[in-house]
Amino acid sequence: MTIELLNPESYSKATFDFITGLQVTHQCIVPKLLMKATSDVQAQTVSEILLGERVAILETLNDWVRIACERDGYTGWVLMKHLCLINHQASPYYICVPVSHIYEEASLKSRPLQSVYMTSEIDVVGNEMNGFLPIDGGGWIYAKHVLAVNGLDFDPVNIAEKFIGSAYLWGGRSYEGLDCSALVQLSIFMAGYRVLRDSSMQAQSVGRCLVNDEQAERGDIAFFQGHVGFMLDQDNLLHANATHMAVTIDPVVDVIEWVARDTDKEPFLGYRRLTI
Repeated sequence: MTIELLNPESYSKATFDFITGLQVTHQCIVPKLLMKATSDVQAQTVSEILLGERVAILETLNDWVRIACERDGYTGWVLMKHLCLINHQASPYYICVPVSHIYEEASLKSRPLQSVYMTSEIDVVGNEMNGFLPIDGGGWIYAKHVLAVNGLDFDPVNIAEKFIGSAYLWGGRSYEGLDCSALVQLSIFMAGYRVLRDSSMQAQSVGRCLVNDEQAERGDIAFFQGHVGFMLDQDNLLHANATHMAVTIDPVVDVIEWVARDTDKEPFLGYRRLTI
């Protein structure tokens, strides 16, 4: 994995050692794969992994395996049939738009084989034809929808804005549905950095706290009890939220009020500024 961890000095030694010490052997072979809390399809979804993402296998139980994700060390259970041994050595290309499609042939009128989502990893195996690139495993992807790792230098808020209107989905990590911390994680990934999965983890490890009389500005991350989002300016928050069940823009004072209804703790935890 060539994409750097953001602010690794803020990680606990145990977390850092776990992530950097993973023995990654398998990758996801479906567009998106639900990670479950236990080895049961009816169990709560804790996250998703996307096509091409690489994982370490920690435990096996019948048709299930408990995995840890290479990008963030997040753990959960998935069905083994949706994984395969890693079949590439070179750095992959990444889907750089919220959603794209793999086509049977190098033509926009060709049969679409499957959808793929931002930050999914694919291997390009040949030269461009008619604006499409051939990929490992068969099929073609529109060339402008993928980037090599050195192209991941986007502004995170610009990326997050592309998800406005997407559905909120607990544990989701794609344009079809994602949660608050996934929006932050995916957006920062497109800037070329890895961050941890949950908002509570991000609150301890992403950027630096604003101090004294510093005012929030575009790009700052606002943290709440169990929630997170990007500031668009001093007053407005872009976030995936269960209030609207979508990615929306709302006054931060309203969000504080909504969170306060669901907790007896301090609802607003503060702002952090990205150091990238």
